[in-house]
Amino acid sequence: MSERRQQIVELTMKQIGCKYHDHALVPNFAYDCATMPWHIYSSVGIIPPPKDDKVPYYSPQQWLHRLDTQYKDTIAAVGGRKIEEKDAQVGDLVLFFIRTKLGGSWTHGGILVQMNPQLIVHPLKKLGVILSDLNEGFWKGYRREYYSFLPEGE
Repeated sequence: MSERRQQIVELTMKQIGCKYHDHALVPNFAYDCATMPWHIYSSVGIIPPPKDDKVPYYSPQQWLHRLDTQYKDTIAAVGGRKIEEKDAQVGDLVLFFIRTKLGGSWTHGGILVQMNPQLIVHPLKKLGVILSDLNEGFWKGYRREYYSFLPEGE
């Protein structure tokens, strides 16, 4: 594992137990599923700092699950690239398609911290930042995609 991947995992694991709050980015205290990954990746120097005027990290459409591509567009804007599940490594982002009354969209994300089994750290309403196994329970049936912000081979 590269040094940067190790940094991502260590910083991500430290967020477990933090509170969930919509639109919050209060390091080591409160996040939502868009702001926590942004904080982690920017803290290790991979993407621009949060609230950079040139790259909106969040929008009301994303939060309201109205715009299917908002999360993906933001990922692409800061250099994230879609990868196959077989190529995913710790430190990569997992994005979930969440169904809603309006149809659904790609609006939930977490960071891979272990591969076998696949474990992610992610913020959830009422639970805060937690560790989840992607092969058990709630997350097992969800469509997911994987993204990396690091150069291929790292």
